[in-house]
Amino acid sequence: MQTELPSAGRRARRRQATQHEILDTARRQIAEAGAAALSLRAIARAMELTAPAIYRYFASRDELVTALIVDAYSSLAAALESAQAARAGDTHANRLLAMMLAYRAWALEHPQDYALIFGTPIPSYAPPSGATEPAAARALQALVIEIGLALAAGAARLPDTYAAPAPGLARQIADWQARYGYAGPAAALHVALVGWSRAHGLTSLELYGQVGRMLGDGAALYRAEAIGLLRQIGLAPTEL
Repeated sequence: MQTELPSAGRRARRRQATQHEILDTARRQIAEAGAAALSLRAIARAMELTAPAIYRYFASRDELVTALIVDAYSSLAAALESAQAARAGDTHANRLLAMMLAYRAWALEHPQDYALIFGTPIPSYAPPSGATEPAAARALQALVIEIGLALAAGAARLPDTYAAPAPGLARQIADWQARYGYAGPAAALHVALVGWSRAHGLTSLELYGQVGRMLGDGAALYRAEAIGLLRQIGLAPTEL
């Protein structure tokens, strides 16, 4: 009786499943020992693979780290896009608030991924040119688009800080917009960058135990700051 060989599709699915398992095992290793201790050989032992076998999926530790970073940015982007889509029929203000709240929720649910992309750089790791930038840009794109739509609809009103930034800053924002292909006016990217910096700062303080020492729960402070930023550009969330 002739044994049926696996089809190309089945082999591809098996390979993809093994790659996902490697990434999940790597995340557990990062959670236990930190990103600097990441080791392909240790992952192979945990999965009961030989060392040469794991190198068929990732040629080096840096290639694995790059895949983890791209996955993390993609997961964050998907969380913001999902929050935006869930409020498709709502106001710009409520959609933007939902997206900012989704940022914090994602970080608290994925602390290792958050630390990997926003925490201390991994010693001796340098991403290949252009390997992580598209995924990183996508993580901010939904905010930029929504702010741009609010501006186009006349729902948002920019103070001079955003409407007429200093020339040096304006050039940098325009360069960043051109480099990553952000849609909409440069002012939308400017507001999104400020919003991200606030969200990132408060979220990092909360994740690393600083907010808890003072407030116990960072949710109320984070929400208040998110609403405060939206009000600065003339948007007033009414829900959430």
